[in-house]
Amino acid sequence: MTERLIDGGVPLRAHRLPFDLPGVQVDQRWHRRADADPASRWLRRALDAVAVDVAAARRRR
Repeated sequence: MTERLIDGGVPLRAHRLPFDLPGVQVDQRWHRRADADPASRWLRRALDAVAVDVAAARRRR
């Protein structure tokens, strides 16, 4: 995601940290009424995509 922001013209620079960060577990929870809500579905998918990007970046190190 960081790469997309930088490539998208947002004035950001990415720097590698001089130390490792511990991993974290992130869970998504929502009320069953939100299952079919298009905005809620979009947000859940967007958060999933970010998590996949972060996990892939960690594996590339």
